[in-house]
Amino acid sequence: MFGRGTPTAGLASGTARSNAVANGGFEDAGPPGSLAAGWSPYHGERAAAQSHIRLDRSNPRSGERALLVRPAVEGARAGAQTTIKLGPGRWELRAWACADVGQKAQVQAQLAGKELPALAIGDDWARLGGVVDVEKPLAGASLKLWSATPQVRVWFDDVEVVPAD
Repeated sequence: MFGRGTPTAGLASGTARSNAVANGGFEDAGPPGSLAAGWSPYHGERAAAQSHIRLDRSNPRSGERALLVRPAVEGARAGAQTTIKLGPGRWELRAWACADVGQKAQVQAQLAGKELPALAIGDDWARLGGVVDVEKPLAGASLKLWSATPQVRVWFDDVEVVPAD
């Protein structure tokens, strides 16, 4: 589907084939008015009212539910966050993002407290990711995804954290 991966489910168990993100495809909504199960809005240091963050099916290229974000002002970080369990080792974030038709945006992620490289995206799905090293088990590591480009809609989908090769 448009060159993207498949959604993931489950929690890291320390095996080489496990992943660490529950509902990284955003298909299943949590309680009414919430994001996907296990995810919550992330606003950086700006007030929540300055950004739009929701599950959405309006992306013209996917037709499936994805995380839609739109920062309202410069400096806002509109996105989502979840808590994951990571064992010692190298972990890789893999996620897909695209901007609205004819638009460009800057997206970024943070995994286990480490910001990953920013990525400039357009209206085609692009792979966002990076690798972090974990020295000891992290039962409450955070994963955050966001866009920092004001007034541009950005979709995130098919998020997974897997052992790095």
